[in-house]
Order: sequence, then C-alpha cells, then structure tokens
Amino acid sequence: MKRFLLLVVPILAALPSHGQWQYPPTKTVDAADAYFGKTYKAPYRWLENVKDKDVEAWFKAQAELTDRLLMKIPACNLRVNQL
Repeated sequence: MKRFLLLVVPILAALPSHGQWQYPPTKTVDAADAYFGKTYKAPYRWLENVKDKDVEAWFKAQAELTDRLLMKIPACNLRVNQL
C-alpha cells in the first residue's frame, strides 16, 4: 500500500490543475521607503491611490472574480441575489 501511494501521489501532484483562477494582472512599480536606515520595497504602492482609474479598474476586476466564484456556491448565490 505504501509503495502504491508513493507512486500515485507524485503523479497526481504533477498533473495540471484545471481549477486555476484567472486573477486580474497586477502591475508593480519601483517604490521604496526608508525607515531607520533600512529600505523597504513597496511594489504595490500604486494601489493606494483609490482615485486612479487603473486602481478602480483593478478593484472592479477583483470584485467580478469574487462574484463569479461565489455564484458557484448555492448558499452564497441566494445571499448575493437578495442584496
């Protein structure tokens, strides 16, 4: 039995998953902060400007992905439709 599992589990893990979600692409920028002599990168700093049209579009795309996934769950489907 152990030999069987040792053969089957790696094969199953190597198979491609067809359930991959297609997240909206998220760009990165060259931004950084320095605190007490240490530099911290902030590649997603552009997402802080919520008035930017690109940020608004990114958030809408994320919300649409979430809505599509929740609609597949019957209990959530009822709640979403009642809002």
